[in-house]
Amino acid sequence: MDFDKKEFYGIVAKAKKQMQITIDQDCNVADTKPDIEKMIQTRGMVKIQETEMMVDRVRIKGEFVFQGLYGTNDTSAYLESLEYSLPFEEYVHIEGVLPSDYVKVKYTIDDINTILINSRKISIRVLLTFSFQITEEMKEKALALAADETFPFEKMLKEPGIHYICEVKKASPSKGLIAEDFPYLQIAKEYEADDLEAEVERLAEDGRLSREMAECIETEDMMRFLRTKSGVRMLQAARNRKLYKEQPFVISVNASEIYQGDLSGEKILVQGIIDVYFEEEDGLVVLDYKTDQVKSRKELAEKYHAQLEYYAHALSQLTGKTVKEKIIYSFTLQKAILL
Repeated sequence: MDFDKKEFYGIVAKAKKQMQITIDQDCNVADTKPDIEKMIQTRGMVKIQETEMMVDRVRIKGEFVFQGLYGTNDTSAYLESLEYSLPFEEYVHIEGVLPSDYVKVKYTIDDINTILINSRKISIRVLLTFSFQITEEMKEKALALAADETFPFEKMLKEPGIHYICEVKKASPSKGLIAEDFPYLQIAKEYEADDLEAEVERLAEDGRLSREMAECIETEDMMRFLRTKSGVRMLQAARNRKLYKEQPFVISVNASEIYQGDLSGEKILVQGIIDVYFEEEDGLVVLDYKTDQVKSRKELAEKYHAQLEYYAHALSQLTGKTVKEKIIYSFTLQKAILL
């Protein structure tokens, strides 16, 4: 098997960070508006105007657009609306961030509160949570098969000393890639068997799952997993907003870890998707689901030990946090295996 050394380019995940901010501002009612008797409804949206990557921090600038509906004593207009622009500019510390990196920002509106100071003035308090996903451009020299060779997949699988380091994910060709906002079953909810079946049926009716996919889901197996110690820990992490699913990664490893031969000093790229990981007070926990038809825990542990090691290594690089546990859950054995 001959190799060429090539340069590979791509965008890879680097870090994540959450930040909560509070916006407090007193606002006067416009002269053309009637007096406020009572606030009835409020809502708003965030407009991010600028993001700037700096060394070890990110600057974000924008505005919160507040909209309110209030009641008046004016007989000609019992209801009236308000709209204010509340500017903000914040800096968030993210160790390791560079000006050449990229950032994707999402937000949630945690709370909008108003206090009527008088009929012509209100105090607005908004609580926002921003989530930052940092990525960087990767340029890595790694080994690739020579251009005149086709990939000898079956031959490679039979090579002595070769271990599987990733699993193939099956997706629906008719649907393509699953979007980030795909409505996975809400792990934070405590399901009963009937509720779980109803949720799967709802996803099928909404077109989020094909009918064939829905019929393949074994809700009894899912319920059994959710009641295990690992499932309960995931449930608590989800409630704490510390549960993360389908995390992609790319890492560089020594070629000698994968292939036999004199490849000292050479690198190859390993790409994968972590099924799920969650954060507890003392570190991260990686969990991978397996459906292999096996007879013992040892068989799965030997087969996937290297894969989970790569997952833990990738997560440590991505988050800067310690991975304290690596767990395989076998749906065949109906047991969790701690590696």
